[in-house]
Amino acid sequence: MTATFTDAQITAGAFTTVNGVAAGATETAVINVASGATLSIAGAAATNVTLVMNGADGNESLTGDADGPTTINGNAGNDTLVGGTAADTLSGGDGADTFTIGATDSLNTALDTISDYTAGTDKLGLAVTPAGTFGTAAAGAAGASVAADVAATGTTSGTLATDIATAVAAQIVAGAGFWDWAGDTIIVKLTGASVAGTNVTYVVQNQVNDTTYDAAADTVVALIGTSTGPAALTDFV
Repeated sequence: MTATFTDAQITAGAFTTVNGVAAGATETAVINVASGATLSIAGAAATNVTLVMNGADGNESLTGDADGPTTINGNAGNDTLVGGTAADTLSGGDGADTFTIGATDSLNTALDTISDYTAGTDKLGLAVTPAGTFGTAAAGAAGASVAADVAATGTTSGTLATDIATAVAAQIVAGAGFWDWAGDTIIVKLTGASVAGTNVTYVVQNQVNDTTYDAAADTVVALIGTSTGPAALTDFV
């Protein structure tokens, strides 16, 4: 079953359940948002429901369900897309879009994917904005760096964690002091098949001021489809 709403129908207390979910089935709730609208879905705690939010041709601000998987399609315009703690799928469409990912909103076990991030046009908003340097570490300030490609060792969340740890370790060797700061960020392509697809680029950010990759805490975002990885500090906000 697919239930479709407009944003005008989504008001406080408008509904608490969408009935018709069979045992074990997954239903889809689609919300079509008016041009220029701001819509945030909070406290849905959806069970067996996938939420789809579709923007229009204006500059929309779309925040998905904090508890369940959300697909957000910005479509035309300069949109701001915010997922949640589940595995979300974000597509900005045309325009200069901002993709916002909270510190624990995207981990190797519940991975957010962005299908059309374009360096130099779109922005990636992580918990910490890298402000040091791009390519090397800077004492006292988080930096961002493009890591050497790593051959993927499998297609599970566990192998993703292993491969990211390999990339982080290599960057620590390449740049003394790198990964010492919360906010240190690497962009790494895993060649071959990994959990998000084939030859996927991942953006990984240190969140806990340690010197190794921490799968329970560090942010991981997959850039799939036509996405290109961030290439400068100005690609972050």
